[in-house]
Parts: sequence; structure tokens; C-alpha cells
Amino acid sequence: MIEKYVIEKDLNTEPEIDSFDLLISFKEGNDGSEEEVKGIEEIGVALENKRFYIKESEFDDVVTLELNTSDPVKLVEQFAKTPTEVIEKVIPVDTVVPSTMDNIRESILEFAATNMVPKGSFTVQCINRSKRYLEPSNEVVNQISTEISDKLNVNYDDKNTDWVIHIEEIGKITGIAIRRPDETLIK
Repeated sequence: MIEKYVIEKDLNTEPEIDSFDLLISFKEGNDGSEEEVKGIEEIGVALENKRFYIKESEFDDVVTLELNTSDPVKLVEQFAKTPTEVIEKVIPVDTVVPSTMDNIRESILEFAATNMVPKGSFTVQCINRSKRYLEPSNEVVNQISTEISDKLNVNYDDKNTDWVIHIEEIGKITGIAIRRPDETLIK
């Protein structure tokens, strides 16, 4: 079944800072590559006849997808309806930037200013996989949440939030998504 999908994995080349539509992470197991293979099969089942391009990362627990659709949120609904064993998270990504705090901060402020309703509430979730390019996740969350609260007049609220800012570092690139809580899938 895996041969149906195009998979790219060349860790010796510089990653392109291009966009992708979905970031999918898998549950960690004893053998990460086994979960990755099973996860890719589950992606194929969930997306049935849709065309997509899978890019593996340097991490066994995450892949990115390029899709032929203008609304990746609808595909999140498909993943929610499909029984899976290893898919843990599906996030529609708004932008991809180099993994530096300045790039991440600028992109989030730009997207938040145009997408988040003033006086709404938000939370920040950061996954810092490599720990080579960014500060620890809690420091990233604190910096971003303070800056958004101060500059955009929205309230940080970890429990009852209108928006979730996802920061997903996958090596030299970071996927950023600003989504309503029901627009992502976290199992």
C-alpha cells in the first residue's frame, strides 16, 4: 500500500522553505519507523482517493503533506472519522518559516492580526522537536503569548480559548497554524 505515495527523505540536502498543507504526527513506539509506516498507511486510508504528496522529516514521528485542495480543514474531519492507531495529531498549516524566533514571531503576529478577532482568547502550543534552533518550548510559548497579548489586545486563556496557535518545529523549518480548536485533530 505504501508504494502508492511519493515519499521524500534526503537528510543531506537543505530543506526548501516551501509550504505544506498538513502536519501529521504519530504516536511514539518502540520502533519509530514501524509507527511511521503504519501512519502512512492510515493517511492513505483516511484520504482515500485524494491526491497528496508526503514528505518525511528527520523525525520518525512526523510527516507533512501537500494536498490538491483549498480547504485542508475538511480533510481533518476525514481523519477524525477514520479509525487510526498511530496518527496522533493532524494540523492544517498556515505558513512554513525558517526555525528562528524572529521568523516565527513575525509570521504569527501577521497571521494573528488578520485572523484573530480582537478581544478574543488564545493559547499557544509549541513542539520543539530538535531543540537545536529554538529556545525550550515553554520559553517560546511565554514570548509569543506575551507579545500577542500586548500588541493585539487578545487574552491568553489555556482552558477556554477561541484560537490555538500551533508552533511545530521540524528541524530547520517550522509550521505555524492559527486555528479554532475544532479545526485540528489531537487524539
